[in-house]
Amino acid sequence: MAAINLGIEGSLILLRAWYIKIIAAVLIVFIGFIIGKLIGKTLFRIFNNLEINNMLNSLGIKIDAEKRVSSLAEYFVYFVTIIIFLNNLGVTTTIIYILAGAVAVVFVGYSMLAMKDFIPNMFAGFYMNKHKMIKKGKLVKTGNVEGRVVEINLIETKIKTRQKTAILSISLIQRSQRQG
Repeated sequence: MAAINLGIEGSLILLRAWYIKIIAAVLIVFIGFIIGKLIGKTLFRIFNNLEINNMLNSLGIKIDAEKRVSSLAEYFVYFVTIIIFLNNLGVTTTIIYILAGAVAVVFVGYSMLAMKDFIPNMFAGFYMNKHKMIKKGKLVKTGNVEGRVVEINLIETKIKTRQKTAILSISLIQRSQRQG
């Protein structure tokens, strides 16, 4: 009878230990996600007060850097929180490495897709600026858009048509200039 009693008590001790581990892991996730959100919002406010987007816009770079950088920091904290969560549960490092590798593959894939239009437009912008192929006020016809150039930067050009203002990629304009 004493052996059975020890087995039940041992099982209860083991269950309590797992119960404490699970509660601690859930608290880690909860606190980590709160910290991630706070860091994201704080960075956004700092960058917004520094007017980073306005500085980049004045350089001709149309990127919402304030939001992107703060979101990146927020997701990094989430990622670290999940790693700590898994480590607290005693998950082996192999699974953590697999998870980190999967996240890296997704990040690289996302970055490549995001850059597929940016890089050709940037090179076309450098080329067109170097060879003075397009200037403000010049009449441009590209596909079914015809109008005067009102603004030029490295990756896009604003063209004022009769009805509206169109924003076209530099590479699209460069291709039409070669053909026309």
